[in-house]
Amino acid sequence: MNQAYGNTRLARRLAWSALYVSGVVLFMAACTLCSQTTNLLWLVLLMLVGDIGMIWYAVKQGLPFELLLERRFRHVCVGIDFTGVGRSWKYGCYGAFVRGDTKTIYPKLRDANGHRGAFTATVIPFAGQTVAEYNDCSEAFTLAFNVPFVSFEPTGTGVIRMRCGEMQVPDTYEAPVAIGGPSPEDEARALLQAVPIAVDLNGNVFTLPIEGNHLLIIGRTGAGKGSWIYQLVGALEMAHQAGLVRYIGIDPKRTELALARPLWDEYANSVGGYYPMKESEGYLWQA
Repeated sequence: MNQAYGNTRLARRLAWSALYVSGVVLFMAACTLCSQTTNLLWLVLLMLVGDIGMIWYAVKQGLPFELLLERRFRHVCVGIDFTGVGRSWKYGCYGAFVRGDTKTIYPKLRDANGHRGAFTATVIPFAGQTVAEYNDCSEAFTLAFNVPFVSFEPTGTGVIRMRCGEMQVPDTYEAPVAIGGPSPEDEARALLQAVPIAVDLNGNVFTLPIEGNHLLIIGRTGAGKGSWIYQLVGALEMAHQAGLVRYIGIDPKRTELALARPLWDEYANSVGGYYPMKESEGYLWQA
């Protein structure tokens, strides 16, 4: 109920389809009771089985969590005047076209993925709305979702990507490009300013500057700290071959870094091995 890591868009469609089919079946069952011509008990039971399966699938995909986020999202839209007026179909075609009934409409929130503390979602804005307008109101969304940071990004597909979490996602650093054909050493040195680390939700390569910076990787067990380290080691191989980088590993647990012992130029798994390295080297890469 407090997370969504599945296909919530499909779950939402299945929920609407199940409600429609259930309505048709109940109508047919009511007609049968009135006419007493045939027994549709088997059809009602089949409907109940289908509804239970739909509810199980929707919960597993995280649809209740997405609906909760969408409710808060709508409340914020009301407060910042991100609302519009649309045709109401509450009373069918008579109400929509003859009486001219209207209702308040909101930008849609879809494809939630994550949990309460950190999640992403897709926002389907009104025509004419911009990403800057949403970012200008990010403080209202941080208060509604109870997270420190909320940001909105374009996706190039007409929708907006919303990120909510404990930490602000930095922009990708652009690697410097030398003019006139860089040498391998220049390429290796430029790599230190923009090391490819991962791929973001939009499919773009995410890079980080390494030279002159200190990095701290934290996370719970299974979060991917070791994977991050080996991704960094692999991405820096060109700079390592050029002699610009040395790999120094400290592994007191004798697990993650010990699996790739030949990769390290210097390696220690105990205090006795750590201090000689610290005295002989002017720097230390702890992992």
